[in-house]
Amino acid sequence: MNKRLFKTLADHNYILVSGPQRSGTTFAAAALAHSLERRFCPDEIIGQDEVTKLNVLIRSSPNFVLQCPALFWCLDSFQDKDFPNTAVVVMKRSLTAINKSVARIDWDGAAEEIDRYRRREEFREDDWQVSIEAYQEPRYAIGSFKYYFWDTYQKDRMQLPFYELDYNSLRWHPRWENKVNRKDFEPRQVSLQYKNAIEENL
Repeated sequence: MNKRLFKTLADHNYILVSGPQRSGTTFAAAALAHSLERRFCPDEIIGQDEVTKLNVLIRSSPNFVLQCPALFWCLDSFQDKDFPNTAVVVMKRSLTAINKSVARIDWDGAAEEIDRYRRREEFREDDWQVSIEAYQEPRYAIGSFKYYFWDTYQKDRMQLPFYELDYNSLRWHPRWENKVNRKDFEPRQVSLQYKNAIEENL
């Protein structure tokens, strides 16, 4: 199925790969860029949630695949007139796997992430507290909250074409590494040969 999705995405010049941090956005973006012969762009290239810089990038680039988990909170506000020929890929991964990855690299950007969602009028502090109570720590709760917000408020409002992609469904890709090989990977690493996806896609 996802091989067919790759073919569908080939019709778009610009692909935004988003979802919770540690859901597989880096690998998926690198895999798409490799298979579709697009420029790979990590989120550092535009900053954490710089929509203005994303618009500049689109105007200055013939094509790219952008890894952008920090833009997940506002994807439903993107319009075709501002983001022409652009598709969105939302990564789906089990919360158990996400939180194991969060713990492995000691990621702790939940406070910054939830502050982005507080800009939304739909944000409810009680919903955030429910996730914290379920997962104890904010860094483990943010993935649950992001998927909740996506399913409840964003998905039905999407204006750009979007596709949900299960991380484990990418096992067929030639750059996939099994879990044993990935256990000591750096945060940006997606293969044994290179320490980060940016270096690998130069």
